[in-house]
Amino acid sequence: MIIIAAGVWWAVIDGMPEMGVWFLDVGQGDSILLQDDHYVQVLVDGGQGRLVLSELDKVLPFWDRTIEAVFVTHPHADHIGGVVEVLKKYQVDQIFINPVEYQTEVIAELNRLINEQGAEEHTMYQGDQVQIGDILFESVWPKPNSVGDDINDLSQVLLVHFGELELLLTADYELNESSFQKISRHLNQARIDVLKVPHQGNAHSLTRVILDKIDPKVAIISVGENTFGHPDPAIVEMIRKNEVDLYQTNENGTIFIPID
Repeated sequence: MIIIAAGVWWAVIDGMPEMGVWFLDVGQGDSILLQDDHYVQVLVDGGQGRLVLSELDKVLPFWDRTIEAVFVTHPHADHIGGVVEVLKKYQVDQIFINPVEYQTEVIAELNRLINEQGAEEHTMYQGDQVQIGDILFESVWPKPNSVGDDINDLSQVLLVHFGELELLLTADYELNESSFQKISRHLNQARIDVLKVPHQGNAHSLTRVILDKIDPKVAIISVGENTFGHPDPAIVEMIRKNEVDLYQTNENGTIFIPID
């Protein structure tokens, strides 16, 4: 596991940092865990299968079998599949899912488990905020009743305020001039410290113009072995040339950012 920590101290229990953000190595997919210093945990997506469980076992205390909230950014298998496995093992208090017309066996199983557990189900749309523990989540996309030719265009995009850190979690919402215009006003001129690069860093995930506008200090690509050519070498080169610190789960494993 790589730890990004420049002059930062953090509390440690059982050898693990107590508070921070983990970009979990779940192969070709996304899964992000946030934990405050009161052991309130939020999971954003779960990757595709059971890999998320082994990664959570490395981070969460053995006695903790509750995850306070889960965000499902959109219903593709590489984001939602692992959430099903999480619901089988952990008690989830709240789950945030925006309704999208997209039906699969995985979604049907997810809905069954939500009902079985009695987790509170919520939606979040552009401009909505929710405070979970010490972490503030703000939705910058989608709008209510948004439509798109691609499910990825309806991904939940979250601006996360955690301590002194601001993260932009983009799921598979690719950032070009047109798409960025739809969310820019709701970024409220935020200082983005960490950008989760959209859609495994594919060739259309990000443009130089938008990278310049966001101007992150750190970029994370969540990606695994694949036949799609992710991440695109031109995207990787562009990020590095902009002097942004780039980390990839396929090269670095799980990436941890501590909170001061």
